[in-house]
Amino acid sequence: MRVGTLVLLCALVAVAWSKPVWKEKNRGYKNYRLVRLSPTTQDQIDFLKRLENTVQLGIDFWTPSDHPGTHNIDIAVPPKTYRTFIRLIEVNKITYKVIQEDIQSLIDTETTSNSKAREDKIKSKACESQGNWKGKDKNKCKNGQVAVATFSNLATDSIVGTYARHGEINAWLDAVAAESNGLATVETIGQTYEGKDMKVLKIGEDGTKPAIWVDAGIHAREWIAPATLVYIIDKFLSEYNSRPELNKYTWYMLPVANPDGYEYSHTSDRLWRKTRSPQSRRCTGVDPNRNWDSHFGEAGTSSNPCSNVYPGTAPFSEKCTQNIRDFINDHKDRLKMYLSFHSYSELWLTPWGWGREKPSDNDEMMRVANLGKTAVQGVNGKSWIVGAPPDILYAASGGSYDWAKEKAGIKYAYTFELRPDGNASNGFVIPASEILPSGKEVYAAVKKVASELI
Repeated sequence: MRVGTLVLLCALVAVAWSKPVWKEKNRGYKNYRLVRLSPTTQDQIDFLKRLENTVQLGIDFWTPSDHPGTHNIDIAVPPKTYRTFIRLIEVNKITYKVIQEDIQSLIDTETTSNSKAREDKIKSKACESQGNWKGKDKNKCKNGQVAVATFSNLATDSIVGTYARHGEINAWLDAVAAESNGLATVETIGQTYEGKDMKVLKIGEDGTKPAIWVDAGIHAREWIAPATLVYIIDKFLSEYNSRPELNKYTWYMLPVANPDGYEYSHTSDRLWRKTRSPQSRRCTGVDPNRNWDSHFGEAGTSSNPCSNVYPGTAPFSEKCTQNIRDFINDHKDRLKMYLSFHSYSELWLTPWGWGREKPSDNDEMMRVANLGKTAVQGVNGKSWIVGAPPDILYAASGGSYDWAKEKAGIKYAYTFELRPDGNASNGFVIPASEILPSGKEVYAAVKKVASELI
């Protein structure tokens, strides 16, 4: 970065702020803009990397990139520092476009869509003893009686297709396991920093069967990921015994890998990403997908505790990552595949995330991933991109799937970046109507790759 640009950056930030812009509780995003940048030179990329660590601006990189000219960079910008931010972008001659004028309006739309989805689920259950639910906007059962949505008729399957709270997901896991005639059981693998139970659903028998692990929601704000895994669990429970590609494995599924952060994103800050453990007098949380013992603290991290990519003081400093690590280590001799669901950009990420070196079995990893991509495309026509993060997005060290392959010895380890695609203008904030389509395409991919493991 040029010296003049650095001086300008320091001067503008000093003038604009004496304190960071964020608030920890009940944070809203009224008039926050989502700005899409299209850097074309390495100098511009390098500048943006430095800008990412300028926490006083309060900006939030939704999609970083290491590659000029190949990948857009979406950044959420507070109204109070918007002019400062734009001046910096213009000085560096970076092309930009405001793709959302008010992020809070996205959040409000998502909230409304989720409330409607939940109400429809509850009403449909209220009608079951009388007849079939007529469907959208009719508010009546088949026999003409009005369907009333009350919590008393919230049945065990009513969270499927909705954004549920962590406690609701745990209760649902307990309920479906109890109703599964022994097919599924729930195991609490530990508690979080705030004391929340981390519950894993096991589907299939223990013993000699090989196993597959699936988790979601390690980044708190990526709500489509837990909701997609809930959909997949629901499908597994009805189809496991009839599908050989599924029932030749025991499956371990963790819908919420970062419960403290996930719950906080529901109660206080919709776009919260990290855990909730205190890190400094001002800053809370660690990026749990930079907290694993695989090239810890290297590419794609920040030493600033206030950063969204702060990896923590040491590998596995966070209770949630410790709990997953210990469970996987206890079962690693049987685990054939590790899958982790994230959002967004519609990517199938292969190892390694930390650098351009490839694993010795990269051809096999790519073969299976591309079959999964084809399965996704066959459902709704979505065309995911397959590859290692440094090749198609950005390098990121300390990730869970790198650790799973490198340290736990799980041959097939992948990260899925779910809906929407990289050209969308809503990012992490996705209407509940997207949950079922996402679930269907990811379920098709999971079935396909499970049939292809060697």
